[in-house]
Amino acid sequence: GGVMPAAFCIASEIAVQLFLSGEISFLEIYEVIKRLLSRVKNASLSMEAISSLSLTLHEDRPSARGG
Repeated sequence: GGVMPAAFCIASEIAVQLFLSGEISFLEIYEVIKRLLSRVKNASLSMEAISSLSLTLHEDRPSARGG
């Protein structure tokens, strides 16, 4: 519950973008999603929480590759 379903969707979008741009392999998509979700703390669902979550995950995009 909470923001985790939204976090999964955002992390998945970021991972697919990295894959389509050639920055990661297909098999790395799972690891990227897992790495991004490990940085998320669940909170009650609200537009403010989703906005903050989106900013946080997009800022972590470079480190999502494991670097």
